[in-house]
Amino acid sequence: MKYLLSISFVFMSYFLFSQDPNISNLHTFRTYINPGYVGFSDNLNVNIGHHRQWLYVPRVLETTIMSTNFYCDSKGIGLGLIALNNREGEGYMTTNSVSGIIAKNIFGLLKPKRSNRIFRYEMTGALQFGISQKSLDWTELTFSDQLDARYGNIKNTSATPQVESSPLIPDIGGGIMARFSPFGARYAKNSLFKGLKDGNYSTLGVSFQHLNQPEESFLGGTAKLPTRWNLHGNINLQNTTDKAVNMYSLNFLYQTQGELTTLLVGPSITTFGFISLSAWWRGSFREFRNSDAIVLSTYTFIQIKDNDLAIGASYDFTIGPLNYSRTYGTFELSLKMSFNNVGCPATKKNSGREDKRRKCPRPNSTNMVMMKQNKTDGDQKRFMKKQKKKIYYYQNML
Repeated sequence: MKYLLSISFVFMSYFLFSQDPNISNLHTFRTYINPGYVGFSDNLNVNIGHHRQWLYVPRVLETTIMSTNFYCDSKGIGLGLIALNNREGEGYMTTNSVSGIIAKNIFGLLKPKRSNRIFRYEMTGALQFGISQKSLDWTELTFSDQLDARYGNIKNTSATPQVESSPLIPDIGGGIMARFSPFGARYAKNSLFKGLKDGNYSTLGVSFQHLNQPEESFLGGTAKLPTRWNLHGNINLQNTTDKAVNMYSLNFLYQTQGELTTLLVGPSITTFGFISLSAWWRGSFREFRNSDAIVLSTYTFIQIKDNDLAIGASYDFTIGPLNYSRTYGTFELSLKMSFNNVGCPATKKNSGREDKRRKCPRPNSTNMVMMKQNKTDGDQKRFMKKQKKKIYYYQNML
């Protein structure tokens, strides 16, 4: 029965409508949600993650994503590369794709009229170009002429089992993002939070994948992959003390593809200087009673010399109509390595941009925290070395 269920999932997903793989650990696969994040990440980042869908289903439903992105601060340009492998039904159907991303970043300060407050803004736009291919392995399937009414599968088939592959399919995507935060403001003395408000920010982004709705048919029919639209955002609050930098955020992600709509919303907290905890609710946007899962995820941050390693894991507790006893939930594991000393060399032509950036640091930049502290240069360096893991979470927020 379980094997029949897994095969049914595979063919229903193909013949009814195509759909992109579902990802739970959004902090790692940010460029999968919006390629605009390539223009938000400093230096060189390398990510890898594995998603295992519905552990109870005996045939494999899994996705592996690898990505890397490099931001050239002196030019305000980000470059990215993302590769995906998705297997359904023990390899019955496999999807492979690879795409490149280019993003442009701008930033500055805003001062509204009739207000003494100054806000920092940062905006980025990105384009994504790639190719993908689907393959279907018929060699593991059982055909009707192999079945005997009494003894079952004992005959040879007259069919010629083979691996069918679709042509290489071009794919187009893109996204825009904006982030705003106060500049040079402090919490009131009687406030629950302490320190400067420069770590407070709000983010809003819109992205699309498969704008050209690529054709994925094996047999010459019509099987277009619907465009996937993403709307995401977050509100982040930072609490800075002499001992730690704690961050609290509320995040959401709305996705629509074909007839499917999904809303993912939940809070995140980074505390103790090295651990992050998140809880998400996922369900239908059109009807909140149609819940799919509760997603719990955690991160820990490890500093390796001047680089940062983030190890994350998440688990989906199925609470929808499928329920937990039929799926045993979904597990995901991810790694992210940030090489903080890899960047573009400054030149006379672009050094002016770097000077402006020092005066107007980006919200996810570690330079920002150094500028906040009223300390000597020596104290700043010691403070940064101690706090570096704690502020790393800036680079992992939605």
